[in-house]
Amino acid sequence: MTGAAGIRSAPAGRRYWGRREKQRDERLCFFFFKNEVRPLCGRVYPRVSHHGHAAVSQGIVPCAARNESFGYISHDYLYYCVKFQDAIYVAVCDTPAGQYEFYGRVRYKDGTVMAEHQPYDPSVICTEEGNFLYFGFAPCMISIPRYKNQNLRGGSVLQLEEDMLTVKKGPKVILPSLNYGKGTSFEGNEYFEGPSIRKINSRYYLIYSSVNTHQLCYAVSDQPMSGFRFGGVIVSNGDVGYQGRTEEEKLMSVGNNHGGLVQVKDQWYIFYHRHTALDQYNRQGCAERIYFQEDGSIPQVTITTSGMNPIPLSGNASYPAVYCCNLTNGHMGALSSLGRSNAEADFPYMTCENQERYIKNIKDGTLIGYKYINLRETRRIEVIYKTDKEGILEIHTQMMPHTCRCGPGGKKHAEIQLEPSQYWKSAETEIGFEDEKELYLIYKGSGKLSLLELRLKKA
Repeated sequence: MTGAAGIRSAPAGRRYWGRREKQRDERLCFFFFKNEVRPLCGRVYPRVSHHGHAAVSQGIVPCAARNESFGYISHDYLYYCVKFQDAIYVAVCDTPAGQYEFYGRVRYKDGTVMAEHQPYDPSVICTEEGNFLYFGFAPCMISIPRYKNQNLRGGSVLQLEEDMLTVKKGPKVILPSLNYGKGTSFEGNEYFEGPSIRKINSRYYLIYSSVNTHQLCYAVSDQPMSGFRFGGVIVSNGDVGYQGRTEEEKLMSVGNNHGGLVQVKDQWYIFYHRHTALDQYNRQGCAERIYFQEDGSIPQVTITTSGMNPIPLSGNASYPAVYCCNLTNGHMGALSSLGRSNAEADFPYMTCENQERYIKNIKDGTLIGYKYINLRETRRIEVIYKTDKEGILEIHTQMMPHTCRCGPGGKKHAEIQLEPSQYWKSAETEIGFEDEKELYLIYKGSGKLSLLELRLKKA
């Protein structure tokens, strides 16, 4: 039960900060994004400044906003929730990365704490129309004892006074939960958690995690507190829905998904996460370029290795194996907060052990995909691996439509022979490509393979 409140966007003169990432040790880290770009973990990301572990306890979900309007002294406000406590807390500081002090809990004018509508996953925006706080948790499709008898209505919004603490108007439900979505534009993609609000071209775009959990969807309205309608799916961390891909054809193990939209110069990106180490609380942050249609809609994007890069990655470079955009044995399972939801589902996964990030438990038929890469540059492919038995890695460049397999539509260019080794070992092959931009490795063998690194070489 965790959500992600992304970076806030706003008119000139107001700055919005904050992104929460949960570490494996369950402490919280804060990252602040600036409008510069540089390579980060093999992709191009906005410049990130890491300001350390927050001085808050386990179970806190924060977001932040800065109000510099209406003659008020400029402050940064950190909004956060404590697990299973029906309130939204606020801390304040003079600088975004400074020492925050407790400011209070969001409250009504009479001092009563605002505790309605499952206050969780706060997201704040300040516009010329006012200061608005979006929140809500509606786990209608899963069993959480605390929420069993509660009326889970959906995602909500309220307007804040200029003190950024007192409720001026609301709260009111604006996105329906699974219990209330039938017959609305949201049916099939109802609200679950993790709202993230933006105002783009005079419209309010509310990003949220749907009841399908692996999706980041968006709702859109001309008003901040009413009129929201379902816009579509922006990204699925299993690529479900992209070009008609079904749940059964998902290209990764799936779990929850949280994120938001960020503009860097003139380009918009969707930030989201997928999962590592076989549970929903270990997450790998990702980002993809998105585009607005003339009518303001956002088509769904596919998961890529190239991420925010405007052109394909170099075909003469080395990449950690965990930068794959697809990892599937053809029947990938769903993850729960405790791990694999089906104990019998045995599938490959990304992990980190002894400070090494790699793919583990690769078995016969597993497909590992990377896109987009300028393969015309590549003349040799080397892999760093270890395995308990002999096997091969087939090299393909096209996946068959609506499948998790390569076949007649994707030529096998070469294969790499793998010898047993309990330590990391290299193997390579010569190869030639034309204009292909997608690379798929398929393991064939009776052993268990681990893959650490993919090295593409000109010679």
